Amino acid sequence: MSKQRIGKLVIKSTAEDSAPLDNAIQSLTALRGVGAKGAVRGTGGAVKVRQMDTTLKGLQKAKAALKAISIELDPYMDPKPLAPLYDKKKLEVPAEIQVDSAKFDFYVVPLGANLFVTKGVTVRSLRLNVVLDTKSGEGRRAVAQSIFPTTEYKQYAAVNLTAGLNASLGFDIPLKLNGLPWVKVADIDANIKAGFVFGPFEYSFKRCVVMGAGAGSFDINWAISKGDLLSGGDFDAWLVLKVPKGTKSISCQALMEAELSIPHFPFPRNEKRLTPPMDYDLSLS
Repeated sequence: MSKQRIGKLVIKSTAEDSAPLDNAIQSLTALRGVGAKGAVRGTGGAVKVRQMDTTLKGLQKAKAALKAISIELDPYMDPKPLAPLYDKKKLEVPAEIQVDSAKFDFYVVPLGANLFVTKGVTVRSLRLNVVLDTKSGEGRRAVAQSIFPTTEYKQYAAVNLTAGLNASLGFDIPLKLNGLPWVKVADIDANIKAGFVFGPFEYSFKRCVVMGAGAGSFDINWAISKGDLLSGGDFDAWLVLKVPKGTKSISCQALMEAELSIPHFPFPRNEKRLTPPMDYDLSLS
């Protein structure tokens, strides 16, 4: 199945955002006019006019900075059925997965997102929330069997490493004899590679400090709190989808929440954007 977009998430200022600034500029401009008329009667009036001019310039700069905001997150999913991968890797299906396979199908889902941030805007933190199968009833809803990365991997906040999906459908980071993770897939022992039903793949925690939660649920969150990814770039994550048998398609909805620092604004701003539910045809896998 080819990559399917969940729906582009765009944060831009609206008329509602700029209304308080517009009102303040309008009011101060009117006051400045009155002050300018009185300025000829004394230096005190002239000082007040200069103070109002400085404030007006600050408000106008803040309005221009707010208008220039543009943050885009373009998440996508790429589901792949797992049953054929067990055969291809010649791996035995663990008993617990065999039992679940009587009622469920499993997919490994590479999930990515392309982030674009306008120069001058600082993203202090970013959250990507993905809600699965929004149109199905509770008993027929797809869930995430496992996800990567999760909060437990925050110990790898400054390294590049490899990870993979084991036969029990959990994500693992293989370690060397010295306890350090492998950096390159090409360097991993062949017997370690052979034990993964999907992967191994390379992952860079140097780009971001990311924490994830939602395994066993249809509601998944990844929060990025630090790193150069917040200035723009590609974010990668993985999940294993557990879908009731007979399901031909699922829907998915994404939310982006960003805490922003904007020039000429004294406090951070919090912005949220939500996509409409998007349908995925699993029968095309």
